[in-house]
Amino acid sequence: MTLGTRSYSSESEDIENEALITHQLDIDSNGRPILSSTAHDNTEDDELPINRHPSSSSSSSHKQPSPESEKLDKTGRPEWLNNVLTNPATRKSRKLRLIALAAFLLLAAASFWLAFGSGKHYYTLWTGKLSGNTHKEIEQKFPQDVGYPGVTQTGAPADLADESRQTWAPKQAESPIQTAIPSLPSDFNPFKHMGPLSPYSSSDGFGIDDATYRDVPHGLAESNGSCVLDQVHILHRHGARYPTTDAPPRKLSTFLASLSSSKSVQFTGPLAFLSSWKYRLGAELLTPVGRGQLYDSGVSSSIRYSSLVHSDLARKKKIVVRAGSQYRIIDSAVAWLSGFFGPQWRDSVHLEIQIEAPGFNSTIAPWFACPNGGRAAQAGRKASEEWIQLAFKGTGERLSQFVQGATINASMVYAAMQTCSYETVAFGRSDFCSLFTQDEWLAYEYAWDLQFHGSYGPGSPAGQAQGVGYWNEVRPSPLQRVFSAKLTQD
Repeated sequence: MTLGTRSYSSESEDIENEALITHQLDIDSNGRPILSSTAHDNTEDDELPINRHPSSSSSSSHKQPSPESEKLDKTGRPEWLNNVLTNPATRKSRKLRLIALAAFLLLAAASFWLAFGSGKHYYTLWTGKLSGNTHKEIEQKFPQDVGYPGVTQTGAPADLADESRQTWAPKQAESPIQTAIPSLPSDFNPFKHMGPLSPYSSSDGFGIDDATYRDVPHGLAESNGSCVLDQVHILHRHGARYPTTDAPPRKLSTFLASLSSSKSVQFTGPLAFLSSWKYRLGAELLTPVGRGQLYDSGVSSSIRYSSLVHSDLARKKKIVVRAGSQYRIIDSAVAWLSGFFGPQWRDSVHLEIQIEAPGFNSTIAPWFACPNGGRAAQAGRKASEEWIQLAFKGTGERLSQFVQGATINASMVYAAMQTCSYETVAFGRSDFCSLFTQDEWLAYEYAWDLQFHGSYGPGSPAGQAQGVGYWNEVRPSPLQRVFSAKLTQD
């Protein structure tokens, strides 16, 4: 039996012919197998020796291969291919090229998916760990970050445990802040007379029989037991915050800093603390007390109204909560939702963030869409400023006797009272709070009343116009009507 094998190369036809080797299997006179190999003799008809007589094959002489043929291994591979496959450095280079090719293909596939794939996004492994489901599909219809957060600044951390020096304060109650002022009557709490800066407390009522009408009147004879709570609409202010960037407390800080640079100015008596006082408040953001207020409000609402929400959830209907785009507004909404639903509130709620900036129409921040709103608000600010100068002129004179080398005017008195409000909800206490009398705190509250009444309330010519958009959104719901966006634009 004879076997023929051929090895190919791209060098030349001569090399191809020389690389043709004949393997001949034969038997000797004793019947033992004999294997012999001979090179091809380059015949014109390319006839394989398999068709020749064994005797002629055995008598044929071996042809010496040329130097080119020595460059071929037993598999017929040329030297350059052998080097590619066997050289370690070449193997490493080939591995790097393969890795680069795989990375390119992966990037191309990802780009194609982002450009032409589904508009839905999916939880990554990181967010999946938080949700407990790495394959959960979500629709990004209600992003929590839409931009326009406003200018903010983080304040210094609170350290009430170390800073508190008032041994007269009552034992620590549910509230984390100190509101007891020993110089004031025991039945008077100034923190309920700070206007919009007052820490939250339940209302004492508005002259009606709260005990009878605060809840659904199941027991009233005229209801016949048919009165059932069907809807609840909550319009909520944000929690306690730092002052705005241009608020009076910052102006007070600038005033006191200018005095401290003068060696001729000294503070004594109740104002001695100003010698080392530093401004530590942030700007615009919620304070820890503010976050707690909204969380507690959410818990309270959950206790009262959870059945209404869960009846909607049972029908696969999420509730919609709207908030402005400023950080303190979004954080307030998240704190309230966490109190109502718990940490997994996203499973039950669509949180819609509405942009608060000029040119955007939002009924919960209507002054940005009302060109006359800013001008109309000047009336309230003017009335409040006139009252401040009248009410606190004597207070400035009283406190100025404890300052050597400077005078405290009515505007700085009002700024100091605001600083009491802001520092208390930020740091738990404030030395400014004990500087003022009961009448002065009531006058401070009235200054806020004048500002809000004249700028946004019934005293403002644009007050009703700014509020009618929200009212038109809410009104169709109890009346079983479909809401129209035109109601907020007309």
